[in-house]
Amino acid sequence: MYTFLRRRPGPRSATDTSRPRGLRGAAHPRVSAYNLLGFLALGAVWQFAGHIRASPALPSLGGILRAALLLVQDKAFARHAGASLKIIALGTGMAAAVGFAAGLLVFRYGRLRAALLPMIECVRGIASLTLFPLLIIAFGLGTFSRVFVIFWTAWPAIALSAISSLDVDPNIADAARVSGAGEWKIITRIRVPMAMQGLITGLRIGVGGGWVSLVTAEMLGASKGLGYYLLWCSQSFEFQKVYSVILIIAAIGGAMNFGLLFLQRKAYLITGETTR
Repeated sequence: MYTFLRRRPGPRSATDTSRPRGLRGAAHPRVSAYNLLGFLALGAVWQFAGHIRASPALPSLGGILRAALLLVQDKAFARHAGASLKIIALGTGMAAAVGFAAGLLVFRYGRLRAALLPMIECVRGIASLTLFPLLIIAFGLGTFSRVFVIFWTAWPAIALSAISSLDVDPNIADAARVSGAGEWKIITRIRVPMAMQGLITGLRIGVGGGWVSLVTAEMLGASKGLGYYLLWCSQSFEFQKVYSVILIIAAIGGAMNFGLLFLQRKAYLITGETTR
C-alpha cells in the first residue's frame, strides 16, 4: 500500500555521486587492489623485520602463515573456533533483539525515551569485562558468562542506532498518515525498511566490540575458545601459533564485518536510503 514511499534507485550515470561514499565503487577492481596495499605493506615490513632480528618472539611472516594453515586443518583448533563463533552468535543475537526492541520503544514513546535514554547512554560506558569477575562468581566459566559479555557490549550500540535510524524524513511519515496509516504501521512499513542501513551499522559496531570482548574474556577465564587457545599457546612459548591465532581472529572479525557490510549495501539497493 505504501510502496510509493520507497525510493528505488534508477540507472546511474558515470558522473552520479549520489551514492554514499562508503558504498560507491565498492566493486571496482582498482578499489579492491588499493584495499590490499595496506596488508601487503604490513606483511612486507613484518617479513623484513623477521629477517633482520632473529628472535623466537618475532617469527617470519612465512612461518606464521604456515602455522595458520596447519591450525585451520587441526580439528582441535576447529572446536575452539566453533565454540567462540557459537558464543558470538548467541550474544549478538540476544543483543540485536533487546537493542532493537529497546530502541523502538524509546523512539515510539516520549516518556519512555526520557526515562531510558539517559540510562542507555550511561550503560554503554561500562565495559563488559568489568562485570566478568562477578559473572564468573555468580555463574561460573560456562556459556552464560561469555554470552552476557557479548550482549552487554553490543546492545547499547544497537539500541542507540535504532533510535537514530528510525527518525526518517517527517514528510514521508506525514504522507502515510494522510493515507490513513497508524503509527505502528508507519513504523513497520516505512521507518524500519528505511532504517535498515543504520540498524546494520549498529549491529556492525556491536559485533566488532563483542568479538574483541569475547576473545579477552576467554583469556581471562574459559576452558575453550580462541582466547583460551591463544593464552595456552603463549604460555607454551609457541610464538608462531600465537601470531597465527591472532591472524585468524583478525580474519574472522573482518569476515563478519564484511558480511554485514554486504547486507548493508543490499539494503541500500532495495531502499535507496543512506544512513544519516
